[in-house]
Amino acid sequence: GTPEEVYRTPNSRFVASFLGQSNLLPGTVTALAQGIATVKLDGGQEIKAIAPDAGRAGVKVTVIVRAQRLNIAAAANGATNRLFGTVAATSYLGGNAIYAIAVGPLKLQANNVIDGEVFREGDAVVASFEPSDCTLLGEDDRRL
Repeated sequence: GTPEEVYRTPNSRFVASFLGQSNLLPGTVTALAQGIATVKLDGGQEIKAIAPDAGRAGVKVTVIVRAQRLNIAAAANGATNRLFGTVAATSYLGGNAIYAIAVGPLKLQANNVIDGEVFREGDAVVASFEPSDCTLLGEDDRRL
């Protein structure tokens, strides 16, 4: 695929980690409907991900979400997927705030342009993203 396709939909953990910052979220497919998988993440939260070839419910997967695709806010917005957590650390790189966020047992990294509120350690936040921001990997570490 094109460089953008490889970046946006990596076909393995290696590619996801080699090309930029990625969140690797383990879970299990609980439902499939019209090319969308519902995934129960380790820790109990449910999200939706585009999954044209996810197979069947019960399949263990890893959901890849790029750090740049997580929108961090103080309150939930209209996004399909919303994970509620706490800022564990904040750092800065140019005009971006880089957040480490604890969502139960999951650790997320978000890279957001600073265009308003900046969150500090201990702040409650919502990490939101869309199903199209997700790539699913199967147990064999290949894209579904």
